[in-house]
Amino acid sequence: MTEESEKQATAPDEHAQTRAAFESWQRGPVEAEKEYVLPPPRSAFPPSFLAILAAGCLVLAAEPTADLPYELCGPSQAIDLGRPGAYSLDKAADGTRARLQGYAGSLRGSFALFGTNYEVAPLIGIPVLVRRAPHPQPPPDSAETYQGEGRLVRLQDTPSSYFERLFDPAARYSTTRLQFQALGVPPFGRPAWLLVEGDLPRKDLWAIAEPILLWMAAAAFAGLAWRSHRTRARAAALKAQTWRSL
Repeated sequence: MTEESEKQATAPDEHAQTRAAFESWQRGPVEAEKEYVLPPPRSAFPPSFLAILAAGCLVLAAEPTADLPYELCGPSQAIDLGRPGAYSLDKAADGTRARLQGYAGSLRGSFALFGTNYEVAPLIGIPVLVRRAPHPQPPPDSAETYQGEGRLVRLQDTPSSYFERLFDPAARYSTTRLQFQALGVPPFGRPAWLLVEGDLPRKDLWAIAEPILLWMAAAAFAGLAWRSHRTRARAAALKAQTWRSL
């Protein structure tokens, strides 16, 4: 075989190698990017949105969490605070279970908690307000016989802030006391109490489960926010590193 024929035989191989090298150079950056860039985060929501959800669950859990000690560990027996003419308010204590009898006057107030409306009625002759389900309005200047049992709360005699009402059950009713005090019931300068009728320890399972579920939801959202933040940060850093190396 002559020298000219050898050149003609090897020429196609050289062209094929050059074309393969050029195609490999073109594919290189794309393949590198596919190999090193992390997949997108599993969560479709940004970390800031998940963090807001966690904070919202904590705010919603504040009030029921403040009630949780009474709901879980409250006494099983009620303290008897007496009846008209034989009251024993010296036995009264904040956050205990109590029962008493008396007369509720025609004066009524309203109170809303967690979207539920209640009626507040003062008892005649003693500094005790009763929070209960709404009752028919009695005739003016009349009194009805009252007998009830529930949670006893010592009322504050000063206004309370929004954050105090979240963490202190007594602070929720400070506005109610001040409104009744302006009418002289109960009188100024004396300790006053609120009987939350029907609020008995371990009676309502939802009162126990609600704060626990909200705390679990807050922890779950906070964990998702942290993982989403770390995954997005790693993906962004590795992508920038890959582009710098090209």
